[in-house]
Amino acid sequence: LIAEAFIPNPFNYPDINHKDEDKANNSVYNLEWCNKSYNENFGFILKKGYLSNYYKENVLILNELSNQYNLKEGDFVTGASCYIKNKNLMLVTSLQTINNNKAQEHIQRLEFNNLKIYSPTKKIDLSYNGFIDFDIINKICPVAKGSRVLINFENKDSAKETIINLLNCLSLKNNIETFLLTIDDMPEEIYNIVENCAEIHLVHYGFGMERQNYLDMTNLIVQHCQRLVEDGKDVAIVCYNTSNYKNNIALNAMITNDLTENGAMAYASNKVKDLFCTARNFDVGSLTTVFVNLQDNTLLDVSNTIINFNKEVLPDTDITVDTISSFTRNIKDIVTDDEYKNLILFKTNLTKNNVLAKLNDLC
Repeated sequence: LIAEAFIPNPFNYPDINHKDEDKANNSVYNLEWCNKSYNENFGFILKKGYLSNYYKENVLILNELSNQYNLKEGDFVTGASCYIKNKNLMLVTSLQTINNNKAQEHIQRLEFNNLKIYSPTKKIDLSYNGFIDFDIINKICPVAKGSRVLINFENKDSAKETIINLLNCLSLKNNIETFLLTIDDMPEEIYNIVENCAEIHLVHYGFGMERQNYLDMTNLIVQHCQRLVEDGKDVAIVCYNTSNYKNNIALNAMITNDLTENGAMAYASNKVKDLFCTARNFDVGSLTTVFVNLQDNTLLDVSNTIINFNKEVLPDTDITVDTISSFTRNIKDIVTDDEYKNLILFKTNLTKNNVLAKLNDLC
């Protein structure tokens, strides 16, 4: 009743979680809406042997258990636990799964930073649901697993539908485990995206969460993605509004590090670039980063693929992708020789006036 009266629930979560694990403490500051799985005894591995669901750090896993299963920061585990009342701790007593695999399968694992890195060459098939912009992107600036992809929209109102299609294409058609990072976006807009993308993982900054906790959680998600890649999975991190993300890092740096505005923005640019550049392609798996709507030059030099969308569609079409400014740097590694020759012919003397005729020849 307290949560229903005082705590917003924009995503219609069914359960209430007590942050301190004390079911008798019904203070509004101790309650949060959550889904059923969040409210069970599991979480991400943090340093010092703690588990964490976002900002909870009162579940302890013993060193013997951690060493037995070679647990690392960012692992997502499920298991049994018991509550130690005088310590206000949930003590993990056994593990059932690690990153959705049986626990015993994880005693020996490769290290993300020790894996051999390859150029992104495995093409992600973006043809999806008759979405013509993606069909064109497949031809002129294909995206490969392990790439760093920058997407900008002149008309931000049209971005949501495109991103929904992209998320479903990654997660459903290409079987890529996909994480969506959102910050300071309208809850109803994010809820609509989640409602239409059943297979993605949402990491959302909203009412009631402190900015630093969200940024810490983002770093933890990156580590979790690295653990998944070590397990042989293909993973993608999609940052929905990168400008908002960068501005929040800067604002947090001004508050916590006492930086000037210029110093904070420079710090934020480096943090965004660091996250963007976690993308890797290995023989065992891949981590792809897709950052949306960052109009400055922060990521231009380190992007494998840049995709720009026009404000309006081309006349008599449904095409909004800008075929002139969109490109993939290592395209020769992704397409066949014949596809590359056709693309060079398409790009030669390309203008806004002859785009449609050339696209017909290309496609």
